[in-house]
Amino acid sequence: MKVQVSFIIFLLTAVLASASQPSVRFLVKDNTLYDDPKSEPTSSACPRFIREYPTFDSIPSYPNIGAAYFLESNNAPMCGSCWNLTYTRSFMMTATSYVTIIDHGDALNEEFFTTTKNVLDVLGGGKAAEAGYIPDVLVAEVDGCYCKSSS
Repeated sequence: MKVQVSFIIFLLTAVLASASQPSVRFLVKDNTLYDDPKSEPTSSACPRFIREYPTFDSIPSYPNIGAAYFLESNNAPMCGSCWNLTYTRSFMMTATSYVTIIDHGDALNEEFFTTTKNVLDVLGGGKAAEAGYIPDVLVAEVDGCYCKSSS
């Protein structure tokens, strides 16, 4: 009986915690541009943010970096923002990755995020990078402290 009550409390806590944070479902795709740690982020839509980072791997959250469709212009206010990406692989089996947004998405008319293969593998349990995308990922902006380090 004690185990059942603990499990019910766990479920209720998880439901309440997720309800307190607004999130939206998106397609998350890989972009091999971000996979090379020594690449220079010169094509980024966030020049002020990336000015202090000569290469992708100098960004504290690398390899957890990416692009979002909503960055429509240079130096958008969301540059450098931190996002929680959560994918439910099966009942009660989820994976989460925190991603720093440093660029605009591939196509401004499509609502998706792009990121490294590493992030796709974390979310998809090591199998998603083969497909190049993960559908139906919960995405929510979070405090920047979650993106200070990739570990």
